[in-house]
Amino acid sequence: MKAIPIFCVAIFGVTGCHRSDVEVSGPLPQRGYIWQREWTSAVIDSLRETQRRMNGVVLLGAEINFSAKSPEIAKASIDWEAVQRQTLYCSVALRVAPFAGPFRADDTPARLIVDVAKQLLNDSAAHGVKIEEFQFDFDCAQKNLRAYRTWLSMLRPIVHPARFVITVLPAWLDDANFLPLLRRADGYVLQVHSVPISARGSATLCDLTLAREWIARAGKLGIPFSVALPTYRCAAGYAPDGKLLSVAMDSVQPSWPLGIGFPLRSTRATGAGRRWRQ
Repeated sequence: MKAIPIFCVAIFGVTGCHRSDVEVSGPLPQRGYIWQREWTSAVIDSLRETQRRMNGVVLLGAEINFSAKSPEIAKASIDWEAVQRQTLYCSVALRVAPFAGPFRADDTPARLIVDVAKQLLNDSAAHGVKIEEFQFDFDCAQKNLRAYRTWLSMLRPIVHPARFVITVLPAWLDDANFLPLLRRADGYVLQVHSVPISARGSATLCDLTLAREWIARAGKLGIPFSVALPTYRCAAGYAPDGKLLSVAMDSVQPSWPLGIGFPLRSTRATGAGRRWRQ
């Protein structure tokens, strides 16, 4: 029976160039995000389907939230035995919710991030799963990119020999602190999808025209990168003035008043033979 794809999937394209004037085109390896905290039988079935169709997976390992009075950690209940049986190329991601700082190497947030990263790597190793890549998913405010380097310098030696990769936003590409930030990592994932913060007519998770522009700009930097595209949909609630209220996806029920939510559809991107030219 075909597995039910209940998780969010992203298509990755590893791309890069040695000079800004060189065009590169080729088949793109594809991996899928399994962004689920609770590993049900349906998630495990979907892992098997992903293994058949893609080149690997990126598992959500844990999420950390520093906005409450005390830090909150939500670890995913990963079935490592199922991963070991079914996955050849496995990556794990640590997500940190928006945080305004300060960014230090020896305070409570820093120590907690290090501890959770070590736990994820130890859990995978204990079950015989080799982590090829460790992704640090943090949407840093652009004004804090310089300070954000402290966290990356702290994490990189801890996750090695796994490849250390960070997720980045398109707005960072032209910032003077972006290239110095990348030197603290082994690569990056360019996220070209997001929920619009205001509604003006129709809305989409991914604007393909803008995505191509961002990918072209990233290619000129000469640093290999991956591209994350959405193949999921969600429901977004907007107030009458167009302001975003909240977002609901997976099994989470909307919390806005009846009648003001509408679905945001993704642009589908499938097929192992897709190519980007830059």
